Amino acid sequence: MQNIEIDSLLDQAGFRYDLTSGRYFELLDSDEAMDYVTEDIADQLAIPVDDLVHWEEQQQDTAR
Repeated sequence: MQNIEIDSLLDQAGFRYDLTSGRYFELLDSDEAMDYVTEDIADQLAIPVDDLVHWEEQQQDTAR
C-alpha cells in the first residue's frame, strides 16, 4: 500500500500519528483524547499491519 493511501485513510478516519509516542490519536473536539496502537488502527482501516508499520518507520525516518 502506498504512503499517500495510508495518509488519506488516516485523515478520512480522523486519526493522527504521534511520532513521540508511536500511537494514534483521534482528532476529536472532546477534552479526553483516545489513543490507539498500530494493530487497532490497521484493523479499523482494514489494511495490513505490516503496511502500517512500514508507514510508521518512514514517518520516523522523515522526522530525523
